[in-house]
Amino acid sequence: MNRFMDLAKELDEYSKEGMFSESIKKLVEKRDELDSLDYLNESLLLWLEGHDQVGKEQVAEMIQAFLSLIIEGIRVDSTRTIETLQSFWFGTEDNPELECMSSYTEYVRKKASYDALLPELSSESSYAKKKHFSMEALSTYSKGVEFIGKIFTPLLVLGKIIDEEDYSLYKISQMTLHEKLNGLTRREATNMLCSEMQ
Repeated sequence: MNRFMDLAKELDEYSKEGMFSESIKKLVEKRDELDSLDYLNESLLLWLEGHDQVGKEQVAEMIQAFLSLIIEGIRVDSTRTIETLQSFWFGTEDNPELECMSSYTEYVRKKASYDALLPELSSESSYAKKKHFSMEALSTYSKGVEFIGKIFTPLLVLGKIIDEEDYSLYKISQMTLHEKLNGLTRREATNMLCSEMQ
């Protein structure tokens, strides 16, 4: 739990430094004045009313799919579903390194660094500057892919809970991104086939 709080404070510092939008900075500054529900409500409103997000419709579809998995998981086994969601943020007692907050925080930091370099790059930039920018782009992409791979772990576990199959959270977390993606694709294809047969 302490690791989570340290990382949450790090994200707060990034917000206060202006790494995110001004509206997020203001929301973080008044968080202590709001109860949890109001804070979540305002966070959601910022996202809904924001005009600077790319792929907002696709993100909304992913949120809906993830919430459907959570709801179905809770119907089948609420305890294991909640444990799975908690492991994403905190890890587990046996494997605290399974938390994903550090990966998210690192990606956010790299993305902000990359975004800050972008306006400085032009066709007249030096070779060294272009090379530095390229390395930052690759590093940011790598951190993003790493985080996506970690997101796939609870999705696969929720699928196992829903299908009432045995699983090892640790083993799933150690799968390659390719293996995780194949697992998600197979499950989606199976679900589509079953719904078409009904």
